[in-house]
Amino acid sequence: MYIQMNIAYKVHLTFIVMFTLNIVIVQSCKDKNCSIVYNPIIPIQIFPMSDTFTLRDTLILQGNINSVLQDRKTGDLTNYNKFEFNLFAMLNNYNDTSKEIGDQPSALKSFEIIDIIGAHSNANSGFFMDYVQLNDSFKFKYLLIPKDTGLFAITIFHVGKNSVHGHNEVNITSSSCEEYIEFQWTIFNLVKRIDI
Repeated sequence: MYIQMNIAYKVHLTFIVMFTLNIVIVQSCKDKNCSIVYNPIIPIQIFPMSDTFTLRDTLILQGNINSVLQDRKTGDLTNYNKFEFNLFAMLNNYNDTSKEIGDQPSALKSFEIIDIIGAHSNANSGFFMDYVQLNDSFKFKYLLIPKDTGLFAITIFHVGKNSVHGHNEVNITSSSCEEYIEFQWTIFNLVKRIDI
């Protein structure tokens, strides 16, 4: 009788352990199968140095951006303090309004770019913005001096480094879910010009 109870006890104990492990495994798989998609809005200011703008005048491209950004689609606020945006400023001539801005010729050679806060590195159609990231914000300030006349377009966006189904897997929060940036939206001149 003692042997039968001991076997029943071991079977019962084994069942409890297996049941608990199964719940833990299923729960961890469930958490890893979830995903969060972000669409952060980044406010950027761009202003001429003077009210009238002519050749060789200066444009100020600046940002003093709080790390907590609003999501364009959900309206949720997320802290991007531990995330590094790979911001790219694309400069294009805007000669043909029937074409997309990205299909217009590059205007990078039409501007002299001077770093005030942060640094930049030129690429084919624009420049990567190496901003200064502090605890609760990131800052940059560049002077753009046009060397040519014409109609120009400035587009600023995050260039994702990895692509999965059109999204870029990132680590923004401590969530166990997969996180992606679908698109980074830029709002120009939402606030008045500030000196940083």
